[in-house]
Amino acid sequence: MEENDDIVTLKIEETTIQCSRSDLIKHSDYFKAMFEGNFTESSKSVITLNGVEPEAVTTILKLLWDREYVIREDLALPVVQATCMLQFLGIKDICIEQLSSVLSVHNCLKIWLYSEALAITEVSLEAKLLSLLEFKTVKDSSCFLELGLNELINYVGSVYLYATSEFEVFEAIMRWYCSLEEGGLETLLKLLHCVDFNALTIGEVDKIIANPNVSRHGTLIDTLNCVIGLKKDPSCAHFNTECVNNAKSLLKSKNRNLHGYPCIFLDEFTHLHSSDKTATKFHTDQWRRKTRYNDLKDSKGSSVGAYLDLNSLEFSRFFFMIPSCDSLNGFRICGCKQFVFVYGGEYTLGKGEWNLDFRSYDVIKQSWKSQKLPFPRRHFETCVCGKYLFLVGGTGPFRVIQDNLFWYDIEEDQWSEVVQLPCEGRQLKCCPFGDKLLILNLNNKCGYLFSPELNEWSTLTICDLNNVLPAFSDDLSLFCYKSRIYIKEISLFELEVQNNVLVVTRNITFPGVETTELNYVESVLCNNILFLHTTTKHWNLKPNERPITMELLNLDTFELKTVDEQTHKLDAGLKNYTVVRNLAVFTVFHPNLVKENDLINQY
Repeated sequence: MEENDDIVTLKIEETTIQCSRSDLIKHSDYFKAMFEGNFTESSKSVITLNGVEPEAVTTILKLLWDREYVIREDLALPVVQATCMLQFLGIKDICIEQLSSVLSVHNCLKIWLYSEALAITEVSLEAKLLSLLEFKTVKDSSCFLELGLNELINYVGSVYLYATSEFEVFEAIMRWYCSLEEGGLETLLKLLHCVDFNALTIGEVDKIIANPNVSRHGTLIDTLNCVIGLKKDPSCAHFNTECVNNAKSLLKSKNRNLHGYPCIFLDEFTHLHSSDKTATKFHTDQWRRKTRYNDLKDSKGSSVGAYLDLNSLEFSRFFFMIPSCDSLNGFRICGCKQFVFVYGGEYTLGKGEWNLDFRSYDVIKQSWKSQKLPFPRRHFETCVCGKYLFLVGGTGPFRVIQDNLFWYDIEEDQWSEVVQLPCEGRQLKCCPFGDKLLILNLNNKCGYLFSPELNEWSTLTICDLNNVLPAFSDDLSLFCYKSRIYIKEISLFELEVQNNVLVVTRNITFPGVETTELNYVESVLCNNILFLHTTTKHWNLKPNERPITMELLNLDTFELKTVDEQTHKLDAGLKNYTVVRNLAVFTVFHPNLVKENDLINQY
């Protein structure tokens, strides 16, 4: 082929791009078929392309010569589209990797829809999960208003939509509805089925009725008034059959999944049996005195996180952490949305070898980030309340019990100062209660609510007339579900707030091992399921050889199901890992969770 014959001009809109015909044939199945097949374009020197952007094609040609060329962020999606359409398969993966790297809250909705259409599954699920978790921001974007009706339903109607309230979902839906040129009763009914009416208060349903776009439809007003009637009295019979059926249809919605997968944290089993858990080194000062320290960068082994699929009841590993945490005492791990946080602890008790790393793993980005913990702390209580990660009580330097708390603002990436506790900082349990932090002191029969926004405490006295509540122990778990507070040991104790008093309303007993047989119990709430990890006392066995039981407790039916029971190892590619004693469970959102379009309701 003559040199001039090898030059071909690509015409895209008003732009022309000259390139090598042989390069196009070599790297693109699309152009290979065009130039070597029986097509009229095979002999043409000017080829017109439609459906791609000129800058996207120019970027692809640059990538043919330089595989490390960085795609401009605003071109990442158009370039991926062009590589798929023009079948540049050799550089498609490079483009997809760069598209994933620029994924953010500002472009996730658009990337989700386009990558899903292009069957780029991994990026599509990552973008979908980020869109669902960042609804608070995404709902105000222009891309949200550009959604089609079915796209909107699959988005806001998803079980995994992370919204602060269902009324917030309704307001977003109405903002989209108002952008339509035409809308009607049928469209409104479809949209209202994207709202969990069981989670709305009667006052919020009244606000929906008062919305101008709703109040103009008399039949819809009757249906929503029937919803209010059924919420007050399930046997309500003051409405016609059509209204009752429509209202019941709205009230059959499922709850949102606001926790993700239950997870366990494991350490490498072979590492636990190694005599050299960390690389021990010595620092020699000017007087030749030696001080031992552990060089974590040289530590052997790793820790992993594994999530439990509640449908298949199988574990899947989703992150590695090097070095391993097995030599760290009193640290904690906690999950929030797509983030896993690992923090606190001391390497050698009483030696002042504190872990001041506050490490966070982004499940979507599959990357670790580290910053410094402002105050050394071990064996503390911790939980996430809204956007705040709290560290409560525990032990500080010189083994001093800390009668205070502090928190990390996940959204603002800021630490608070310490705030004094209204009680001693030992033998406490904490959990979120609405938008406040609940701290329970069983020994003093008292609970405390803390508002980080107002920096205020309020006191709740515990009323235990029959003296059924257990004394404090590490076997206790504290959590809240549907405005009720629960304490889980062997039995489950239900408490209700009545006029600033915590009243014990129920005591549920489960068949199983006796309290005296338990070595440790850790649990985490995952929507209506309490995931429990238990180790049992077998004094003739090593700690990491004692039997492990993992159970799921349905808080609606109080049915208890065993997930796994064995000595120390787990399957699903986790055979070389063992559960970290005294620290086992947390929750996190993973892209695999949103593979299906699971909706809260169907119209």
